[in-house]
Amino acid sequence: MGTSGAHQRFNTEIKTENTMTTNHGIKPAYMDKSVSPGVDFNRFANGTWIDNTEIPAKYPRWGAFLMLRDQTLEQTRVILEELATRTTIPGSNEQKVQDFYATGMDEAAIEAAGISPIKPMLARVNTIRTLRRLGDVIAQLHSTGVGGAFAFGASPDADDSSQMIGHALQSGIGLPDRDYYLATDDKSVELRKQYVNMLARMFELIGEKPKVARRHAEVVLKLETAMAQNFMTKEDRRDPDKTKNKMTIAQFQALVPKLNVVRYFKAIGCPAMDTLNVMQPKYFQALNGLLGSFGLADWRVYLRWQVVRASSSALPAAFGDASFEFYGKT
Repeated sequence: MGTSGAHQRFNTEIKTENTMTTNHGIKPAYMDKSVSPGVDFNRFANGTWIDNTEIPAKYPRWGAFLMLRDQTLEQTRVILEELATRTTIPGSNEQKVQDFYATGMDEAAIEAAGISPIKPMLARVNTIRTLRRLGDVIAQLHSTGVGGAFAFGASPDADDSSQMIGHALQSGIGLPDRDYYLATDDKSVELRKQYVNMLARMFELIGEKPKVARRHAEVVLKLETAMAQNFMTKEDRRDPDKTKNKMTIAQFQALVPKLNVVRYFKAIGCPAMDTLNVMQPKYFQALNGLLGSFGLADWRVYLRWQVVRASSSALPAAFGDASFEFYGKT
C-alpha cells in the first residue's frame, strides 16, 4: 500500500515515545527485591509493576503481549483510516482492504443483516444425516476457519525445521482447557453453569426457542466434556516427545476409521503427503468412539455452536455481548 503521511506521522510518534520512555532490557523499577527469586521469581521480577498497574476496563488481564497487541491495533487503525480517504484502483489489494474495513465498520448494516451471513453454514450443518456427510461438513467448516472435533494444519517438522509437515491435533472445545470440564470444585461447577447459560443465549440468538436452546446448550457441554476427557494434559503437551507421533495416512486412518481422512484432506485442499504428525493419537482413537456414541443430531448441535463461536465477533452486537460477558468477564 505504500507508506502514507499519517502512517509516517504515527511511526514517528511511536519512535519518539519509545526513545523518550523506554530503556531496553531489565527494568529494576518493576522488580520487588524484597522477595527471593528462588521463592517467587515472577514476584521478584515484576512485583512492583503488578502492584502499581491497573488492568484496563476492556481487558480481563494485562501484560506485555496485550500492550503490543494494543499498539499494533492502533497502528493498523491509523493505516486503515488513512486508506479509507484515498481513491483506489478497482480490484487492487488496497481496494479490497478498503471494502473489508468499511464492511466491518458499518454496524447498522451488520445489525440489519442479522444471522444471514452464517445461514448457509448453518444450513450445511443441518444436512448431516450420515457419518460420511459429517466428515464432509467438518472439512468444509475447517476450510472457512470454523473449528470443530479436531484441527489440522501445517507447521515445521520437529525433526527438521527446514521442512513443513501436516499436524493433526486435539481441538474443538469452548473452554480453555480440559480441566475446566473435569474439575469438581465449586468454582469450576459454577463456571460450567455460566458456560451453559452463554451457549443457550447463543442458540436463542440464532432463532431457537428458550427450552430448545437450553437443551442444546447441555448437549454441547456433554459432548465437549467427553472430548476433553480424552485430551492430552497441558503438562504432557509441553513434552515434545509426547506430541511427536509421525505416521502414514493409512496409520492415521486406522486411528479414526469413522472419518475418511483421505476425503477430508482432499476437501480442505491439502497437498499430497506420505506422512503427518498426529500430536495426540489417543484423542483421535477416542474421537472415533465419540463419532459413534453421540448421535448425528448431537453433532449437528455442536457444529452449529462452532459456526456461531467462530463468527460472533462479526455478527450483531448481541452475539459479541454474550461472548464477552462470559469470555471477557466470567
